[in-house]
Formats: sequence, C-alpha cells, structure tokens
Amino acid sequence: MRKFIVGAALVAAVAAPAAAQESVTGSKVSVFSITPYVGYMVWGDFFETQNGLEYTQDNSGMFGAEASLDIGKAVSLVGNFGYSKTNFEFERGGTAPTEFAASQDVGVFLYDGSLRLKLPFTMGMTSFAPYVQGGVGAVRYSFDTDDFNAEGTTTNVAYNAGVGAVWKIRGIGVRGEVKDYITSLSWDRPSNANDFNDIEEAGIQHNWALSLGLTFSF
Repeated sequence: MRKFIVGAALVAAVAAPAAAQESVTGSKVSVFSITPYVGYMVWGDFFETQNGLEYTQDNSGMFGAEASLDIGKAVSLVGNFGYSKTNFEFERGGTAPTEFAASQDVGVFLYDGSLRLKLPFTMGMTSFAPYVQGGVGAVRYSFDTDDFNAEGTTTNVAYNAGVGAVWKIRGIGVRGEVKDYITSLSWDRPSNANDFNDIEEAGIQHNWALSLGLTFSF
C-alpha cells in the first residue's frame, strides 16, 4: 500500500502544474477526460524451463478506467487503473499444445501513468486522434482476487507502451487501444528494472492489453 500511495503522490505532483495551466493554445481551456473500458489480456511468458514448458498466465478478460489531461494540442498526461483475474500456469505449444495451472486464481491490478502524443484531426464537432504513449507504473498480484491489500500480495514494476485512437463527437467518443505492459517477477523495485539488455536473467514478460472504452470529456 505504501508503494501505491507514493506512486499516486508522484503522479499528482506531475499533473498538478499542468492542471493549473489555464490554456493550451492561448485560447483553448485544458480538457479533462475519463474513459472506462473493457478488454482482453494476452499474457506473455516469464521464462521457459529446460523441458520446454513456458511459465505464463492464463489469457483473461480485463476492465478498468483511465483519466487524461490535455497539456497541449498534441500532448496529454494519462493515469490508468485496470484489473484482470487470471492464474499462473505452465504451457507447451506445438502440434499438441498442453497447459496446466500452477496457482489458484490471482487478481492482477495494473496502475500506471503515461505521456500520450496525439495527432488530432477536427471537423466541426467531430474529432479523431490517433496516438502513441509510454509510461511506468506497477502490477500487483493478489491471491485474494478482489482484495488489493490482501496478505501476501506482490507488487512489481511495469513499463508500458501503446498505440490507439480516440473518435469523439461533442465530447463523447470511443477509444480503442493496444498496450504492452512490460514487467518481470524480478522487478520488485525500480532499481531492479534498469537493464533491458539482460532479458534472459530478468525474465521479462510482455503482456498485451486490447481494450475498447467510452470517453467523456469535460
């Protein structure tokens, strides 16, 4: 919980000066948006055993919400919180794929902050904005699936990178996104997540989140 509070405070400290700005282009007031979403998680492999078994998580549904603040016509700060219920498992691909559970159900909480770069197009009250984004946050595993603070929870650093697009009419729109959460069971603190070159030792996992949401701008 202490890590979560510290992370939230850092995001707030970054966002506060931007929120205080009264304009983006000199005449346009900064826009705040909220996007609840649903999606699907395609979990990557942590590592592979000597006999060819891959240690991973069972692909699963997800849901969450994000908040974004425009600090420029093409730049936004984004805060995100998502949830998925899955389990750890071993699997083997090939012509006869097999898999078996390595744990009970696990609640996975994903929270992060990102910088989003947009390319907006506007026609009347309609806008379309493809974007790319990147950021850092954490993934928290709880064996009491719906309890963020359950005993035995584990939190690991998670980087993220994604692409998407938002289509809006009069402040209400649809957002589609593909996002890669990059994490490792070895990254229990930021100092452990500073060497992307040593992939084998770190056991880096790429987790793809495919999501669709409704955006409400204020």
